[in-house]
Amino acid sequence: MLSLGVSCNHDAGVTVLSDNQIVFAANEERYTRRKFEFGFPENALAEALQYCNVSTFDAVTLDGQMQTPHPSRANLVFGDKTWMSQLAEINQLNRVFFGTRAGVTFSRGLLRLLTQGHRNHYQSRLRALGITGEVFYAEHHKAHAASSSLLFPSDSGLAITVDAFGEGICAGIWTLKHGFPYKQSVVPGYHSVGLMYLYITHLLGFKLGQEGKVTGLAAHGDGSRVRDLLLSRIFFDQNRRTFVNHSLGYGTPALERLKKDLKEFSKEDIAAGAQSALETLVLDYIRAAIESSEFEKPDLYLAGGVFANVSLNRRIAEELQIASVSVAPNMGDGGLSLGAALLNHDSRVTFQTLYLGTEIEPTIVSLPVDLLNQAEERHTSDLEGDVARLLAGGQIVAVARGRMEFGPRALGNRSILAAAGDKGINDSLNKKLRRTEFMPFAPIVRDVDAAEYFELTQELWAYENMTVTCYARDRTRVQCPAIVHVDGTARPQVLTRERNPFVYEILSKYQKMTGVGVLVNTSFNMHEEPIVRTAETAFRSFITGNIDALVLGERLFCHRFRTNIIG
Repeated sequence: MLSLGVSCNHDAGVTVLSDNQIVFAANEERYTRRKFEFGFPENALAEALQYCNVSTFDAVTLDGQMQTPHPSRANLVFGDKTWMSQLAEINQLNRVFFGTRAGVTFSRGLLRLLTQGHRNHYQSRLRALGITGEVFYAEHHKAHAASSSLLFPSDSGLAITVDAFGEGICAGIWTLKHGFPYKQSVVPGYHSVGLMYLYITHLLGFKLGQEGKVTGLAAHGDGSRVRDLLLSRIFFDQNRRTFVNHSLGYGTPALERLKKDLKEFSKEDIAAGAQSALETLVLDYIRAAIESSEFEKPDLYLAGGVFANVSLNRRIAEELQIASVSVAPNMGDGGLSLGAALLNHDSRVTFQTLYLGTEIEPTIVSLPVDLLNQAEERHTSDLEGDVARLLAGGQIVAVARGRMEFGPRALGNRSILAAAGDKGINDSLNKKLRRTEFMPFAPIVRDVDAAEYFELTQELWAYENMTVTCYARDRTRVQCPAIVHVDGTARPQVLTRERNPFVYEILSKYQKMTGVGVLVNTSFNMHEEPIVRTAETAFRSFITGNIDALVLGERLFCHRFRTNIIG
């Protein structure tokens, strides 16, 4: 069976399934170079069709039954106002239409009628690309739930979805049977804990998609008073098993209220309080879901943008009575095309890899000569060994090789690698890439070494995609301070040889040279840009970022003015 999943909303994307495999998956932002690109993913679709050499599908599923952005996410907090966002800020109206199940049902029905033109438009654009097949529409949170079941070999359990707002809903509890999600209950969007965190992100001066900066900043503050204040405005009702927005409000009024409430607190304390409140609310929600489920100790599956919060995920893994926890690798809206495709696909898909996008074609002749002249190609018969020697010598090496990763994490094919022994690498590399971060870089470690460096509480597969933190061991804090946060945690990528033999071999040779089995792994992108996709973008970022060396496919380039290790 051939299935196509298409997401046309925030962080639009495309997924192609063939029988039991994912054969292609990518997000539109990588093509337009605009983060979280919204709308019809024409470029990703074009490459998917070309790569798979197919245009006729058994099922074509679009994420979203309304096909329009909700103002809370696209406009209300971070952008211009629409008539919808202005209407939503009328207090009594938003409590009714977005805060009750009846109101959400009515609003969704009305918006489906109002957005029929959007659906017709997208179907015509599919036809214009030559795509044929029966068209379906997937409910937003149901697509999230479907995407969450991909990693774990079990085919049943409990799926939890939590995000800011998706088609009137902010959270859901789902029973998974044979990988298919069955709805148990949902929470209306007015009561969103994700929106609460989003408001705090905006209040602290960060942008949409920078919620991770709040998570990093939280470890530097004392959030007890802010936490109590937030939980007096939005709390979890144990009897009704739902979040309750008691007095936080919605949209601009909520922002103004928070500004007033929190004006005496430091940014660090605000971040810490928001993180603590979020963890308290979501943990209570999942505990209640487990208690009311048919499972005594379930396999737990998580999806939705809130579960990009790696500190929250660690607490879920460590504190709840569960058999295992699996976080969707592309947990936010970027993964909705996958979930949509899975919902109307007859075959049970087996997870094999997240390297599902563009293949690097190491041709860079279209770049300006002055840019090309700033690097020198080094011919090598041992690429992995030469990269390991560069890293052991304190050089920074970018990698653009093989197929691009699907999801927000760089997992070795679009990564920047560096030694983890110098804590100052965080500041120096961030300066090169024009980034501002409060959390250290993530480590990458081989599966055979992982337990020596990190206190792992889950099976190794749970750490393969940088979706959860764990505590670093004393040895790690001494040898690898660049990857340890102030709270003693790290966000490791545990790598198997099967997943990425090239980087695995680099780690093996680096360990033989240095006695250390951990490297820094951060995404290969400049500040506020998506991760690099093509050879040209990779080479330009390599030069612009003053990175010492670049692996481009099977080729090795060194910056003429920086690298002098090999030769």
